[in-house]
Amino acid sequence: MKKVLIGIFSLIMVLSLNHPAACQNDQHSLDVQLIRAAMDGKQVDVLYWLGKGANVDGTLADGKTALIWAASNGHIEVVKVLLNWRPGANVNAADHLGFTALMAAVLGYDKEKTLEVVKLLLAAGANVDAKNVKGWTALKLATDAGNTEVVMLLQQHGAH
Repeated sequence: MKKVLIGIFSLIMVLSLNHPAACQNDQHSLDVQLIRAAMDGKQVDVLYWLGKGANVDGTLADGKTALIWAASNGHIEVVKVLLNWRPGANVNAADHLGFTALMAAVLGYDKEKTLEVVKLLLAAGANVDAKNVKGWTALKLATDAGNTEVVMLLQQHGAH
């Protein structure tokens, strides 16, 4: 299931970036560049695009933000930049399927990076009980992924 969800995320990202409406204006172009940099873990580029005026909470056509992509890919330093930018990224922003950065993070391949990103998101106030359109929470996703450390951490933060 985890590989299917990650595959769907990647497909939606590619389609969103190539959608005719993807770059309707200069602001959206800045936002797309920020999201691409966050997705690739390019901290210097993320700082550059934020400095150029990209919206830290800008989205693609699917509603994914730079934070969701950075969290999904385990880019710890980029997640820190996005959360600490003023104003910081909305830690509870959700895409059109209801996936938050926390939900995206728990699906990560690298368990150490996943745990660190989850800690950062929780410290920033991520809602541990947010549900996507299927009613899944980060706890359910972490349980299904078999990541016991993340499951315990979420439970320690009141996840049900």
